[in-house]
Amino acid sequence: MQKLARGDKLEVTQVQKIDAENDIRKELAALET
Repeated sequence: MQKLARGDKLEVTQVQKIDAENDIRKELAALET
């Protein structure tokens, strides 16, 4: 059970990182325009 919970936490962190990267790319694109 602990391993599963750790895996879920890791997945959430990865999703948050991807969301943050997308936000940064949007901001960069807005600056370039």
